[in-house]
Amino acid sequence: MSLHSKVISTVLNLLLLTLAAAAQAQTGAPLTSSQAGVFYEDKLKGLSELTALGNDLFGDKVSLYTGGIQFTQVDVDLPGNNALPMKFSRTLRMGGRRDTLKSMRDWDFDLPYISGMFGKSGWVSMVPGEPLRRCSIPLNSPQQASAPSEYVSSGQGDVGFSFDPHFFWGGLSLSLPGSDSKPMIIMAAGAKQPTDGRAYHWTTADHWVFSCLPSTSNGESGEAFMAHAPNGDRYWFDRIVAIPRGTMTANYGNGFFNYTSTMGLREFRALPTRIEDRNGNFITFTYSPSQVVMSASDGRSITVNSGADGVESVVANGRTWNYEYAGSTVDRKLSRVVLPDGSSWSFDAGAAFDSPIGGWRNCADFVPFIPGPSSSATVFMTHPSGARGTFEMSYRLHGRTNAPNTCRPFTQIFYPVESHLLTVLALNRKVISGPGLATMTWNYQYTPLAASLDTGQHIYCSTTPCPETRALTVTREDGSWDRFTFSQKYGDLEGKLLSEERGNTQGVLRRIDIQYRRSSDGSYARIGNNPCWSCSKEEELPKPLESRTITQDGNTFLYRVDQFDAYARPLKVTRSSSP
Repeated sequence: MSLHSKVISTVLNLLLLTLAAAAQAQTGAPLTSSQAGVFYEDKLKGLSELTALGNDLFGDKVSLYTGGIQFTQVDVDLPGNNALPMKFSRTLRMGGRRDTLKSMRDWDFDLPYISGMFGKSGWVSMVPGEPLRRCSIPLNSPQQASAPSEYVSSGQGDVGFSFDPHFFWGGLSLSLPGSDSKPMIIMAAGAKQPTDGRAYHWTTADHWVFSCLPSTSNGESGEAFMAHAPNGDRYWFDRIVAIPRGTMTANYGNGFFNYTSTMGLREFRALPTRIEDRNGNFITFTYSPSQVVMSASDGRSITVNSGADGVESVVANGRTWNYEYAGSTVDRKLSRVVLPDGSSWSFDAGAAFDSPIGGWRNCADFVPFIPGPSSSATVFMTHPSGARGTFEMSYRLHGRTNAPNTCRPFTQIFYPVESHLLTVLALNRKVISGPGLATMTWNYQYTPLAASLDTGQHIYCSTTPCPETRALTVTREDGSWDRFTFSQKYGDLEGKLLSEERGNTQGVLRRIDIQYRRSSDGSYARIGNNPCWSCSKEEELPKPLESRTITQDGNTFLYRVDQFDAYARPLKVTRSSSP
């Protein structure tokens, strides 16, 4: 297989690999030695939250830090006699790689899951002699959670190549329906945790914690996970499945002795089999070759049926939702959702998923981003009410300030451990129109690219010193606007919202300034340690809100925390206003 050829990946139905029904072929783009940083975007998870800005009729949520967008639409929502959600929802994430196969072609059937990227050895750890301890990582050795280096023979004698996990392993993450994924980190020894007698090994910055299960529910060797939500709900993540994610290829040697090693990559997911609240109410998930059945202890039930393209129908309370697909064999997409009353959603996502690869530049060139033939995309959606949504996007290069200039080799090319450039399919314009509706428009404007390394090399800045913040301004059809300013400085509140302004053509009407208490001095207990060598470390230390100042109509309103406890929780607070 040549470096530029396409590989054939297997598409498994419903949630890709949870159902072992008939498979189809779909084309995905391989990775090559010059594309080794393709997973870099995955290593910046958790830097900002997704926000519903303006009318969210289409389930759109945007990262105000990058402009990245996803759509989550709930088709079925069954209320019960407890708060456990019984829903069928689906999510469309814009800008994904072509080899990121979905359970509904371009959309995903939303289930909570834990995931990570691994090589040929599968989901194993580096715990000495115990690679199947994928959960119970020693707290004092967080790097043992990493995928191992993978040696792959070239097929020519004893020559082979060792693929460093630095280039493909981005740690583990927790994904929940309707929200962005959250990085999972190894719990710090002094971090606050439940006192219920269980041993906890993983956590997230928003206080999910994870204990370990000794085995999986579907026969996959090794440990599984139990997640404990801040509200006391427990999730059994014990069904392990694998999703093919293309290949990674290394060319090495010189002259007559040229060699090639190729390794298949797989995303492993731990899917839920049970969710239970603190009162014993529960939801179970039953998987079979053609169905997923969600059943609640109070009698609620949803059955998800698969077909050749993925989810084909959903049945709940005697009603049926049907899903239709359109397009060529290699580029089929969800085109229509027919509701039980005959009304329907319709979608036209165009070529939005042919995203360019190369968001991570090598250490020799750091060339500016050059838009390719699919550097822009427009998505059209029609709501069952008849309202039409238009979402215009383009690939945009964002920067980071003061990123470390540290490089590691992949064959003959060196790549940065931390890139100062990030490619995102960002929203430029959103329009909602339709019968009986006044057209509503939101335009998204971004500050110019500013990026730098801590050595001062490869600087993309129009001013000196290089800006440490970047802003997004959203303007509506009546001239009113909102501006959101974030820190983009590496290791210093990166991705944190610093100020929020609202105004119109007359100027600023309201401003909110936010300050955070930095904890780099060790004044607060560490949350945990990210075992991924090259991932963002922002979630390891608490950075609690210290003050919020609102200025409006000549008045100033202050919220300030004067004292925190050892876990960065407010102990003493001042609220004041003036005049």
